[in-house]
Amino acid sequence: MLDTPTSLAADELLAAQVSPKGVEHLRNWMSEGKTATLRVNSLSILARRSDRGDALKIIEVLESDERVRMLSLASTVSRLMQYDWKTCRSIAREPGSAPDPVRLAKRLAKDAVDVKDAEARWCGAYLLRELVPVLAR
Repeated sequence: MLDTPTSLAADELLAAQVSPKGVEHLRNWMSEGKTATLRVNSLSILARRSDRGDALKIIEVLESDERVRMLSLASTVSRLMQYDWKTCRSIAREPGSAPDPVRLAKRLAKDAVDVKDAEARWCGAYLLRELVPVLAR
């Protein structure tokens, strides 16, 4: 069973308060944390710091760690659509299963160009690409 990631508000608060030593811990945990929840929470906090140096590593983790990717995608859907967690996880696995794919796509488009959040950009672009076949109908 997958645990849920921290909320956007918690990530933003922690990102604003984390010390340089804390940032180093987050960078290590993002790729080496024991659980997917620890890895995704670390990634999300770093993403909200808007540090360009972390963006490539964030993308690398999202592309290589399937559990982190699924939690990040589900969290993005949850934040944008306020669906229950089970539905969000289902959409993360199969974006075309979204109850309202057009509304989701409109909200994802804003994330895909968010210059302050590498995780939001990556998840927005990924989910939009996966929704193309459904939107083309």
